[in-house]
Amino acid sequence: MNVVILSDEPVLPSLARRPLEPLGHTISEVASVYELERRFGELAPRAAILPRRLPDRSLHDTVTMLRSGTEPVAIVVVGLSAADRAAARDVNADGYLQVPFTDAQVLDVLGATTRAKRLIVLADDSAMIHRHTVPILEDDGYEVKSAHDGIEALELIRAHAPDLVITDIEMPRLDGYGVCKAIKEDPATAHLPVLICSSLGEATDFERGFDAGADDYLVKPVIAEELSTRVRALVRGTLPGARERVLVVDDSPAQRHYVADCLAR
Repeated sequence: MNVVILSDEPVLPSLARRPLEPLGHTISEVASVYELERRFGELAPRAAILPRRLPDRSLHDTVTMLRSGTEPVAIVVVGLSAADRAAARDVNADGYLQVPFTDAQVLDVLGATTRAKRLIVLADDSAMIHRHTVPILEDDGYEVKSAHDGIEALELIRAHAPDLVITDIEMPRLDGYGVCKAIKEDPATAHLPVLICSSLGEATDFERGFDAGADDYLVKPVIAEELSTRVRALVRGTLPGARERVLVVDDSPAQRHYVADCLAR
Protein backbone atom coordinates (compact mmCIF):
# COMPACT_ATOMS: atom_id res chain seq x y z
CA MET A 1 0.00 0.00 0.00
CA ASN A 2 1.26 3.47 -0.88
CA VAL A 3 1.41 5.73 2.18
CA VAL A 4 2.35 9.41 1.99
CA ILE A 5 3.71 11.21 5.05
CA LEU A 6 3.53 14.98 4.96
CA SER A 7 6.05 16.65 7.26
CA ASP A 8 8.81 19.24 7.01
CA GLU A 9 10.62 17.57 9.94
CA PRO A 10 12.24 14.10 9.98
CA VAL A 11 10.73 12.77 13.23
CA LEU A 12 7.21 11.90 12.03
CA PRO A 13 8.35 10.06 8.86
CA SER A 14 10.87 8.00 10.81
CA LEU A 15 8.30 7.02 13.45
CA ALA A 16 5.77 6.01 10.79
CA ARG A 17 8.27 4.14 8.62
CA ARG A 18 9.43 1.89 11.46
CA PRO A 19 6.28 -0.28 11.72
CA LEU A 20 5.04 0.11 8.12
CA GLU A 21 8.02 -0.67 5.88
CA PRO A 22 8.69 -4.17 7.31
CA LEU A 23 5.12 -5.09 6.30
CA GLY A 24 5.74 -4.10 2.68
CA HIS A 25 4.08 -0.70 2.60
CA THR A 26 5.62 1.88 0.25
CA ILE A 27 6.37 5.07 2.19
CA SER A 28 6.82 8.43 0.47
CA GLU A 29 7.69 11.70 2.18
CA VAL A 30 6.70 15.20 1.09
CA ALA A 31 7.61 18.42 2.84
CA SER A 32 4.59 20.54 1.87
CA VAL A 33 1.01 20.34 0.65
CA TYR A 34 2.19 22.00 -2.57
CA GLU A 35 4.61 19.12 -3.20
CA LEU A 36 1.94 16.56 -2.35
CA GLU A 37 -0.51 18.14 -4.78
CA ARG A 38 2.13 18.36 -7.52
CA ARG A 39 3.18 14.72 -7.12
CA PHE A 40 -0.21 13.28 -6.30
CA GLY A 41 -0.60 11.31 -9.52
CA GLU A 42 2.93 9.93 -9.26
CA LEU A 43 2.59 8.87 -5.60
CA ALA A 44 -0.97 7.49 -5.93
CA PRO A 45 -1.43 7.32 -2.14
CA ARG A 46 -3.88 4.91 -0.54
CA ALA A 47 -3.34 6.65 2.80
CA ALA A 48 -1.92 9.98 3.97
CA ILE A 49 -0.48 10.79 7.40
CA LEU A 50 -0.63 14.52 8.17
CA PRO A 51 0.36 16.65 11.14
CA ARG A 52 -2.42 18.77 12.60
CA ARG A 53 -0.50 21.93 11.69
CA LEU A 54 0.68 22.02 8.09
CA PRO A 55 3.41 24.27 6.68
CA ASP A 56 1.58 25.85 3.76
CA ARG A 57 -2.16 25.13 3.88
CA SER A 58 -4.97 24.57 6.36
CA LEU A 59 -5.93 21.07 7.43
CA HIS A 60 -9.41 21.54 5.96
CA ASP A 61 -8.11 22.56 2.53
CA THR A 62 -5.58 19.72 2.51
CA VAL A 63 -8.21 17.10 3.31
CA THR A 64 -10.48 18.56 0.63
CA MET A 65 -7.66 18.29 -1.92
CA LEU A 66 -6.91 14.68 -0.98
CA ARG A 67 -10.56 13.72 -1.33
CA SER A 68 -11.03 15.42 -4.68
CA GLY A 69 -9.42 12.55 -6.59
CA THR A 70 -11.17 9.58 -8.13
CA GLU A 71 -9.61 7.05 -5.72
CA PRO A 72 -10.30 7.19 -1.95
CA VAL A 73 -7.43 8.23 0.33
CA ALA A 74 -7.55 7.36 4.03
CA ILE A 75 -6.45 10.38 6.07
CA VAL A 76 -4.75 10.05 9.46
CA VAL A 77 -4.05 13.23 11.44
CA VAL A 78 -1.24 13.37 14.01
CA GLY A 79 -1.68 15.76 16.94
CA LEU A 80 -0.72 16.61 20.49
CA SER A 81 -3.98 17.27 22.33
CA ALA A 82 -7.71 16.78 22.61
CA ALA A 83 -8.15 20.00 20.62
CA ASP A 84 -6.13 18.47 17.78
CA ARG A 85 -8.32 15.37 17.93
CA ALA A 86 -11.41 17.59 17.70
CA ALA A 87 -9.90 19.38 14.69
CA ALA A 88 -9.35 16.01 13.01
CA ARG A 89 -12.97 15.06 13.59
CA ASP A 90 -14.14 18.46 12.30
CA VAL A 91 -12.59 17.69 8.90
CA ASN A 92 -13.86 14.08 9.03
CA ALA A 93 -10.38 12.56 9.10
CA ASP A 94 -10.44 8.76 9.02
CA GLY A 95 -8.05 8.33 11.94
CA TYR A 96 -6.10 10.16 14.61
CA LEU A 97 -2.76 9.49 16.31
CA GLN A 98 -1.84 11.37 19.46
CA VAL A 99 1.83 11.92 20.24
CA PRO A 100 3.48 9.93 21.72
CA PHE A 101 2.19 6.86 19.88
CA THR A 102 3.40 3.29 19.55
CA ASP A 103 4.16 1.17 16.49
CA ALA A 104 1.07 -0.90 17.29
CA GLN A 105 -1.12 2.22 17.28
CA VAL A 106 0.18 3.21 13.84
CA LEU A 107 -0.72 -0.22 12.49
CA ASP A 108 -4.11 -0.25 14.22
CA VAL A 109 -5.14 3.19 12.96
CA LEU A 110 -3.93 2.60 9.43
CA GLY A 111 -5.64 -0.78 9.31
CA ALA A 112 -8.90 0.68 10.59
CA THR A 113 -8.90 3.59 8.16
CA THR A 114 -8.10 1.56 5.05
CA ARG A 115 -10.40 -1.44 5.56
CA ALA A 116 -13.19 -1.80 3.06
CA LYS A 117 -16.02 -1.53 5.61
CA ARG A 118 -16.50 0.39 8.84
CA LEU A 119 -16.33 -1.95 11.83
CA ILE A 120 -18.87 -2.00 14.65
CA VAL A 121 -18.61 -3.95 17.90
CA LEU A 122 -22.08 -4.97 19.12
CA ALA A 123 -22.21 -5.94 22.81
CA ASP A 124 -25.39 -7.58 24.10
CA ASP A 125 -26.04 -10.75 26.10
CA SER A 126 -29.19 -11.52 24.09
CA ALA A 127 -28.78 -13.83 21.08
CA MET A 128 -32.08 -12.47 19.75
CA ILE A 129 -30.70 -8.92 19.70
CA HIS A 130 -27.69 -10.09 17.68
CA ARG A 131 -29.97 -11.93 15.23
CA HIS A 132 -32.08 -8.78 14.85
CA THR A 133 -29.38 -6.09 14.80
CA VAL A 134 -26.46 -7.63 12.91
CA PRO A 135 -28.40 -8.01 9.59
CA ILE A 136 -29.55 -4.37 9.82
CA LEU A 137 -25.97 -3.15 10.23
CA GLU A 138 -24.59 -5.49 7.57
CA ASP A 139 -27.26 -4.34 5.11
CA ASP A 140 -26.09 -0.78 5.78
CA GLY A 141 -22.57 -1.78 4.71
CA TYR A 142 -20.87 -2.30 8.09
CA GLU A 143 -18.79 -5.20 9.35
CA VAL A 144 -19.98 -6.36 12.77
CA LYS A 145 -18.20 -8.25 15.54
CA SER A 146 -20.40 -9.58 18.31
CA ALA A 147 -19.68 -9.65 22.04
CA HIS A 148 -21.97 -11.20 24.65
CA ASP A 149 -20.66 -9.39 27.73
CA GLY A 150 -18.71 -6.26 28.58
CA ILE A 151 -15.32 -7.92 29.04
CA GLU A 152 -15.56 -9.62 25.65
CA ALA A 153 -16.52 -6.26 24.12
CA LEU A 154 -13.40 -4.57 25.50
CA GLU A 155 -11.23 -7.43 24.23
CA LEU A 156 -12.68 -7.03 20.72
CA ILE A 157 -12.25 -3.25 20.86
CA ARG A 158 -8.56 -3.53 21.79
CA ALA A 159 -7.93 -6.20 19.18
CA HIS A 160 -9.76 -4.67 16.21
CA ALA A 161 -9.96 -0.85 16.72
CA PRO A 162 -13.61 -0.50 15.61
CA ASP A 163 -15.28 2.66 14.34
CA LEU A 164 -18.26 2.41 16.72
CA VAL A 165 -19.42 0.45 19.76
CA ILE A 166 -23.08 -0.39 20.38
CA THR A 167 -23.66 -1.73 23.87
CA ASP A 168 -26.49 -2.94 26.04
CA ILE A 169 -26.41 -1.98 29.74
CA GLU A 170 -27.46 -5.13 31.58
CA MET A 171 -24.76 -7.70 30.73
CA PRO A 172 -22.71 -10.25 32.69
CA ARG A 173 -19.13 -9.66 33.91
CA LEU A 174 -19.19 -5.93 32.98
CA ASP A 175 -22.25 -3.82 32.26
CA GLY A 176 -22.63 -1.18 29.56
CA TYR A 177 -21.81 1.67 31.92
CA GLY A 178 -18.50 -0.03 32.67
CA VAL A 179 -17.83 -0.54 28.97
CA CYS A 180 -18.43 3.17 28.27
CA LYS A 181 -16.25 4.27 31.16
CA ALA A 182 -13.38 1.95 30.17
CA ILE A 183 -13.48 3.18 26.57
CA LYS A 184 -13.53 6.86 27.48
CA GLU A 185 -10.84 6.61 30.18
CA ASP A 186 -8.34 4.91 27.85
CA PRO A 187 -6.52 7.52 25.69
CA ALA A 188 -6.23 4.94 22.91
CA THR A 189 -10.03 4.57 22.63
CA ALA A 190 -11.40 7.80 24.13
CA HIS A 191 -12.29 9.09 20.65
CA LEU A 192 -14.43 6.02 19.90
CA PRO A 193 -18.18 6.80 19.71
CA VAL A 194 -20.43 4.67 21.91
CA LEU A 195 -24.15 4.10 21.37
CA ILE A 196 -26.06 2.61 24.30
CA CYS A 197 -29.01 0.52 23.18
CA SER A 198 -31.00 -0.63 26.21
CA SER A 199 -34.50 -1.39 27.46
CA LEU A 200 -33.76 0.93 30.40
CA GLY A 201 -35.40 4.19 29.42
CA GLU A 202 -35.87 6.26 32.56
CA ALA A 203 -34.28 9.69 32.91
CA THR A 204 -31.86 8.31 35.50
CA ASP A 205 -30.74 5.64 33.01
CA PHE A 206 -30.00 8.29 30.40
CA GLU A 207 -28.16 10.30 33.03
CA ARG A 208 -25.97 7.37 34.04
CA GLY A 209 -25.26 6.50 30.41
CA PHE A 210 -24.12 9.97 29.43
CA ASP A 211 -22.18 10.35 32.68
CA ALA A 212 -20.31 7.16 31.74
CA GLY A 213 -19.37 8.70 28.39
CA ALA A 214 -22.00 7.46 25.92
CA ASP A 215 -22.35 9.56 22.76
CA ASP A 216 -25.95 8.53 22.10
CA TYR A 217 -28.72 6.46 23.69
CA LEU A 218 -31.54 4.43 22.12
CA VAL A 219 -34.30 2.66 24.01
CA LYS A 220 -35.34 -0.83 22.93
CA PRO A 221 -37.23 -1.92 20.95
CA VAL A 222 -35.31 -0.04 18.29
CA ILE A 223 -36.73 0.82 14.88
CA ALA A 224 -34.31 -0.20 12.12
CA GLU A 225 -34.45 3.18 10.38
CA GLU A 226 -33.67 5.03 13.61
CA LEU A 227 -30.76 2.71 14.37
CA SER A 228 -29.34 3.24 10.87
CA THR A 229 -29.62 7.02 11.18
CA ARG A 230 -27.95 7.18 14.60
CA VAL A 231 -25.16 4.78 13.59
CA ARG A 232 -24.46 6.65 10.37
CA ALA A 233 -24.26 9.97 12.24
CA LEU A 234 -21.89 8.60 14.88
CA VAL A 235 -19.60 6.85 12.40
CA ARG A 236 -19.33 10.04 10.37
CA GLY A 237 -18.77 12.11 13.50
CA THR A 238 -21.80 14.34 12.84
CA LEU A 239 -23.79 13.94 16.05
CA PRO A 240 -24.74 16.47 17.16
CA GLY A 241 -25.14 18.45 13.91
CA ALA A 242 -21.90 19.90 12.62
CA ARG A 243 -23.26 22.62 10.35
CA GLU A 244 -23.34 25.18 13.15
CA ARG A 245 -21.86 25.18 16.64
CA VAL A 246 -24.26 25.67 19.54
CA LEU A 247 -23.15 25.69 23.18
CA VAL A 248 -25.67 23.96 25.45
CA VAL A 249 -25.18 24.78 29.14
CA ASP A 250 -26.91 22.48 31.64
CA ASP A 251 -25.67 20.43 34.60
CA SER A 252 -27.60 17.39 33.33
CA PRO A 253 -25.82 15.29 30.64
CA ALA A 254 -29.19 13.82 29.61
CA GLN A 255 -30.72 17.28 29.14
CA ARG A 256 -27.68 18.48 27.16
CA HIS A 257 -27.94 15.49 24.89
CA TYR A 258 -31.70 15.91 24.45
CA VAL A 259 -31.25 19.52 23.31
CA ALA A 260 -28.34 18.58 21.02
CA ASP A 261 -30.38 15.77 19.49
CA CYS A 262 -33.32 18.12 18.81
CA LEU A 263 -31.00 20.65 17.17
CA ALA A 264 -29.44 17.94 14.99
CA ARG A 265 -32.76 16.84 13.48
